[in-house]
Amino acid sequence: METLKYFFVIVLFFLLHATLTAQNVSPQFSELKGMEDRQGNTHLLYRIYTSQSNGPNFSGSNDIYNFIPGPSTDTIFLYDGYTCSIYTGWGATVSAYDIWNNDLSKYIFTGELVNCFEPYFVISRYDSNFVYGDGFTYINNIYISRQNDSLVFALPNLISNDGGFNWDTLQLEHPLVSVSQFDDAVYFSLDFTTSYTSAIFKSTDSGNTFTVVDTGGTEWNPKFYYDIDENHIYRTNTNNYPNRSIKRSANQGNAFTWQSIYSTNNNFYICLDESQSGAIYLADGKRIFYSSDFGTTFNLYKELDNRVVGIYKKPNSDKLYAATKYRIYEITDDTITVIKSLPIPGEILAYYPLAFGSKWIYDYLWVDWNMQSYSDIFFREVQAEEQKPNGKKYFKIKEKYVQMGFENTIYERIDSTEGRVYRYDENCPTSEQLIEDLVMEVGDSTFATRFGYCIEHGPTELLSEQYFNKWGIEGNKRNYNCLEFFTADYFLATDIGLDYFKLSDDNGDKSFNLKGMLKNGIVYGDTTLTDVENESELPKEFSLSQNYPNPFNPSTRISWQSPVSSWQTLKVYDVLGNEVATLVDEFRPAGSYEVEFKSAVGSLQLASGMYFYRLQVGSFVETKKMIIIK
Repeated sequence: METLKYFFVIVLFFLLHATLTAQNVSPQFSELKGMEDRQGNTHLLYRIYTSQSNGPNFSGSNDIYNFIPGPSTDTIFLYDGYTCSIYTGWGATVSAYDIWNNDLSKYIFTGELVNCFEPYFVISRYDSNFVYGDGFTYINNIYISRQNDSLVFALPNLISNDGGFNWDTLQLEHPLVSVSQFDDAVYFSLDFTTSYTSAIFKSTDSGNTFTVVDTGGTEWNPKFYYDIDENHIYRTNTNNYPNRSIKRSANQGNAFTWQSIYSTNNNFYICLDESQSGAIYLADGKRIFYSSDFGTTFNLYKELDNRVVGIYKKPNSDKLYAATKYRIYEITDDTITVIKSLPIPGEILAYYPLAFGSKWIYDYLWVDWNMQSYSDIFFREVQAEEQKPNGKKYFKIKEKYVQMGFENTIYERIDSTEGRVYRYDENCPTSEQLIEDLVMEVGDSTFATRFGYCIEHGPTELLSEQYFNKWGIEGNKRNYNCLEFFTADYFLATDIGLDYFKLSDDNGDKSFNLKGMLKNGIVYGDTTLTDVENESELPKEFSLSQNYPNPFNPSTRISWQSPVSSWQTLKVYDVLGNEVATLVDEFRPAGSYEVEFKSAVGSLQLASGMYFYRLQVGSFVETKKMIIIK
């Protein structure tokens, strides 16, 4: 028992340390539970997790909120957060909670006081903070007896007989992992053997005696679920990590009655329908399964766009609630409705940075099946923004093979509320096709098709994600693979976008490797274009030259260069800031330009003195002075 207690403490310390040293995480849903109050209202208890890192300082939160779907009221339920510096830290976390008589105003929870160096386990009630505290007694769950609401268990080894004010140590042979909802004298405990496999024990006399009821798993914190028929019990189990399973007993968890009914390599979430015996909802990745026969068979119920992080089934209703990282859904047999959402983080949208004037230049290599190779330069350039007949605005993107002269225009948009990228195609059923789902996680697949068409096609899978540094731009790079009429592999990189892609079909392999980029007026890498018709090199940076001659009378010339295609304005102002002339106000491609300015033409008759000329191209602005002498 002592060995296992310190094992739990060590595991928690490393988990806490890993949490505190994590990189920045934008707000995302991390948990969803639910309950019905005594008036029949549904309460969705969800968490929002976020963390920040600034040098040696870390902070984060995983607060619990109470959302009532009908009136859409949303309030904080329990705070969970910490701040750590190099010398100290403060805050408190909530690891588990329970509620008396379905009344959210009467709760008890357990967690840790955070000093960022070692855990200190605490228990608090709604009316009294820190009714228990200990730096060595590990607590991972809390449970109020459904037969005697003065009896409270703090698992694995604490018990209170007065509603949680005073606590005693359970003198058990094995640490407690669950108490039956229907008989608080029935305990389930766990112990590890020397081979690090575990055995589940059952007691029917409040822990005085135990018998082994199942063996072979390695789950150190299994979750138990009790069917309302009071016979069927389900629990989570780990066989050989990451293989996880659900085991079921059809006879109150007794020996020789446990069998595996579901297995997966993913994290999964279970919810029983408390109004229907045998009904189980199980979320595995993006898919939600339903069983009406105690888990003997599971059938696909719904599939969401992204991985589920929690589910709750409303009793006596067809409503199921599910949360993904950025959305909470209300699901019925016929509908899937988003009832709450969080903004898609900027670091997610940064994988596809479409912006007016941006340009990506690739080295292109085609190797056919006869091993003949052909090279060229391929570029994509965002030239404008247009509204299409479907009422949506798209970026107009020019694509061109420089030497071969092949040219194409496509239209793309980013839906920042979904984290998805769409391409306009009037031949598609909805006038557009999905080409990227930026909210995907490693191992996910989607029917987004960057290189295919708006017809039935194979899935695109996100294979991996790793650190990336190119031209001083740091972030992550994602590797995708899709199977269409050909095979395609490609990479999306933070703040760069499409960094590399390769297409393989009956004509051979075609690869595109990003060699340079223009973004926000800044040149990265090699942006030279070798064009058989025009071998001039694009400017690599913005510049506004001094007018010549200066001083002048009656005319002078002003030259500048822009590395991006953009709307350009060149205006002249007097010393009071009044605009006196507009020399350029139009869209121009990247290049070098020069205009003549005359101080006296038509109605424009400027007196001697100092004037200013100002160039603006996108976010680039520069002003210089000139002098007229008469």
